[in-house]
Amino acid sequence: MAMLKKTAIGAGGLFVLIGAAIVLLVVGVGGAGQSPMEKWIAGELRAVINGYLIPECYFDTLDYRAPLTVEITNFRLTAADPDHPGQTVDFITAERALLTLEELPREGRPLKIKTLELDGATFKLIEARDGSGLIGFANLVAAEPDPDAPPLSEVLQITRIDVKDAALVYDARTEGAEPMVFTGLNTGIDIKEQSPNTYGVALDLSQGPVFRATLDSACNLDALTIDIKQFTVDMKILREQDRYLPPQVQQILRDYDIHGDAKLNATGLFNAQSWRDSTVQAQLELTNGHATIGEYRVPVDVLNVEATMADQRVEVRRIAADVFAGKVRGDAVIQLNENFDTDLRLGADQLDLEKSLVPAGDVPRYAGRLDFDVSVQLPLAGQAEGAQLFGEGKAKLRQGRIARIAVISDVIDFMAKRGDLNPRDDGGNDHGEANFELRGDHAYIEQVEVVGSWFAMRGRGQVFFNDRLNMNLNAGPMQKVQASLGRIGDALGTVTDNLIAYRVTGSFADPKVGVAPLSGLIGAPGERDRPNRPDQTEDLDTPSDP
Repeated sequence: MAMLKKTAIGAGGLFVLIGAAIVLLVVGVGGAGQSPMEKWIAGELRAVINGYLIPECYFDTLDYRAPLTVEITNFRLTAADPDHPGQTVDFITAERALLTLEELPREGRPLKIKTLELDGATFKLIEARDGSGLIGFANLVAAEPDPDAPPLSEVLQITRIDVKDAALVYDARTEGAEPMVFTGLNTGIDIKEQSPNTYGVALDLSQGPVFRATLDSACNLDALTIDIKQFTVDMKILREQDRYLPPQVQQILRDYDIHGDAKLNATGLFNAQSWRDSTVQAQLELTNGHATIGEYRVPVDVLNVEATMADQRVEVRRIAADVFAGKVRGDAVIQLNENFDTDLRLGADQLDLEKSLVPAGDVPRYAGRLDFDVSVQLPLAGQAEGAQLFGEGKAKLRQGRIARIAVISDVIDFMAKRGDLNPRDDGGNDHGEANFELRGDHAYIEQVEVVGSWFAMRGRGQVFFNDRLNMNLNAGPMQKVQASLGRIGDALGTVTDNLIAYRVTGSFADPKVGVAPLSGLIGAPGERDRPNRPDQTEDLDTPSDP
């Protein structure tokens, strides 16, 4: 969902340039010169601003130079800021705009612009917190145009826009995230009339060796839509380059230190007045990447994502990644509401923990082949402390080395001090399984069982998302014997588990282990808690395969 929004915003930024051509023309309303021709130009353009545009325009000078040139300096397009009553935002500015006309201006005929040159322009795409859209652009065109004004497509006819030393800023006004900023942009946009109100727009935009975007599209000026024939982005995702991405994406990259080479392809119809009503198909590929989760660096050879945006939601039809010897698969549905409520399904097969979980500057601590499946419902917006997650999952480990994993190692050490167990260092064929349920602020472990070469452990309880623990565990050589006896061992385990267990509290960083007599009769922590889950978003038909 984060990358589809980027696609829409990127296309919207190009539409801004087209809109700039409109609004730069209307500056004749209040600052035109005194010559008859300048007054006539101002009068013609007054009909446009009165009939179509809502924001206010300001400039320092407008100079018509016969026969075909109009120059405007220090232009500003200003809109009210809904997040700060009484204040305004200059959402389009330009130090200088130079218009070359197609023909001599004549009364009764539209101004036909051959080229528009923008020097030192800044386009600010600012998301209003009240959900009304991009400030200025969401209300650029009047809902009920002046019936006496000529059609917009008759007034604006342009074939080329050149941008020099421009800046594009996208600010989601998200706390803790910096705006996306492109500076030093130099590009040209070719516009070809395809019908009386539709123009083909082609763009090639680059930012040094780290970013390039191309667009082939058709813009309908009356409907304010962009038919994206092909939109491509190639970029290197680096921490020092993340300002080229939306703030929401920046925050994810920083939290998980994501790097790699990204390629994005998109097609569809973008609605500049209401981006959530757009219809877009996109494919994303990330190669040579890695991410950091906690203290572990996880390499990603290839990640592919395919998604469709329609009916105010995003369907991620396919998530597929190669992580060394293993594969990750999944799909998701993201509702484009205020919270971006998401239903995510993710699974993995044969993940090699020894290669995937490598602490920075250290040797691997764990080994084994991990399979897992998880289904989770969560809001993407505001996912900070206090996140509420609901769902369920299961995990299975084979050929492992897990005796020194946090919590497990602490229980073993506690038992060794009591003389209940004689620890050994061998491992490599450990295996285990776990089933869990996500309950808002914690996961309830319905059953976890680990079997090593010289010990076994099983238990139930709560693991909170703030790292707190509250679990009952049964462990020791007897558990190993029970695990090897099949159903007889299960019956024996039911008796022994009910008599004595180890209670684990504290946190992953500092677990506290103690004895919990009669714990099986009392019940595991959280066993009887069944919180109400929110309504789930619609599931996709089938899980995705790599």
